Amino acid sequence: MGKYILFGVLTTLSAAAVVLGLMRGSGKPRKRLLRSVLLLGGAALVCFGGEAVLAQFDMGWRCGPYNLMLFLCVVLFVVMVWQCLNVLSLLENTRSVLQAAGFISLTLVIGITLAYTAAYFCLLSWKDDLVPHNGQTIVYANDIHGGSGTRRYFTHINSLVHGAEIEHDGLW
Repeated sequence: MGKYILFGVLTTLSAAAVVLGLMRGSGKPRKRLLRSVLLLGGAALVCFGGEAVLAQFDMGWRCGPYNLMLFLCVVLFVVMVWQCLNVLSLLENTRSVLQAAGFISLTLVIGITLAYTAAYFCLLSWKDDLVPHNGQTIVYANDIHGGSGTRRYFTHINSLVHGAEIEHDGLW
């Protein structure tokens, strides 16, 4: 329960710091921050919005493209936070408490993001491959490299998306 409160406080403070930077910042640093916010929003829209749209058609992202989009979102997020730190450092006529809270929360967010990203890609992310089964090619996805060892099978569509999940009994 405590970690959720911490994440909620960090999220609130960090979002407030970004809004403060966008509203009170000026010049090139503010434009860079705005550009990084828009790029992150676009990448997140493609990644997560695309997943929602694909799910309506019984499809989903293949593991490789999805993990690549997640990594791009993390990189853009860290760049956005870095740009926000830069804008906050240049603000004038702003209460130092607001700047300090923004610095602390954004620094903690960067640390948590980098640690979780490393853990996710080393232990939790899924991998997939194409395997033959009964004369057709299917997508075999697993999280064996540190996860629960779950295996899932999908119909093959192309290298970006897979089709509906195939129900099965045991290993093939």
